[in-house]
Amino acid sequence: MNNKLFQSLILTIIFLLTPIIISNINFKTYRNQIVEPGIQLEEINLEPLNQRELKKYLKRLQNKEEINPKNAYIDPDNKKIIPEKYGAKLNIERMTNQLLTASTGTKFNLISTKIKPLITSKFILKNQKKWINLNNFKLKVSFLSTYATPLQNNNSSRLNNISIALKELTGLIINSQNSFSFNQVIGSLTAKNGYQQAPAIINNQLKPAYGGGVCQVSSTLYNTLLQANLKIVERHPHSFKVNYVPTGQDATVVPGFKDLKFKNNKKFPITIIGKIIDNKVVIYLLQIHQIN
Repeated sequence: MNNKLFQSLILTIIFLLTPIIISNINFKTYRNQIVEPGIQLEEINLEPLNQRELKKYLKRLQNKEEINPKNAYIDPDNKKIIPEKYGAKLNIERMTNQLLTASTGTKFNLISTKIKPLITSKFILKNQKKWINLNNFKLKVSFLSTYATPLQNNNSSRLNNISIALKELTGLIINSQNSFSFNQVIGSLTAKNGYQQAPAIINNQLKPAYGGGVCQVSSTLYNTLLQANLKIVERHPHSFKVNYVPTGQDATVVPGFKDLKFKNNKKFPITIIGKIIDNKVVIYLLQIHQIN
């Protein structure tokens, strides 16, 4: 190998390795940096934290400061659309970088990133198609129907049961001509599944029972189904009037005895989203156009 070829080879290797070496040095330097004395975050003097300690501290702050986004929904009383509200979460990476490279005495405010809600007023009004991430699926969807019922009982156990049932419903995909069973989806109303004892209608009386409150979810879903003209296969009324839906629009469930069932009689698959928003149980049905 002649000298010119050898020198050219050496220069090429140096050229390729230099960015990697510099990047590695910068990473080690950044990793080993600590917050300088006298740096303030929201008027709080920070301790000399390293990168790992700082991120841990910021994540604790995020748990306190994070604001969940709120979907738009249709008010059950006046039928008007209540606009969506953006959420916010701390931008931990950006704050970590700024705090570790700041000079002594620098003051910082929290840096947040906006979180867009899944369901917006525009999505409901204009029936636009959009991509959403739901239960590890990427879905192209459009609005089909929604219904909301007021939470008039703030019993924590009842709210727990409603939240679990809504979580079980959310992201469920029902293909065209397939059937749905509410009892099958929400599972056994037991402590093992996270359900707690809360007031439920039993033999014309309110008595504590595991899963008390899930009938508000089934009733909200029932009305959402009616709005979408889906085929109701099974539905049962309560033994006396409930206060969260108009008379005759409720749907009670009793595992093993009474269920809410429907058939997706549309020519396309649908999915369900359930949320508690502004002290209301809100359920959406969305048409699925594509699944990735």
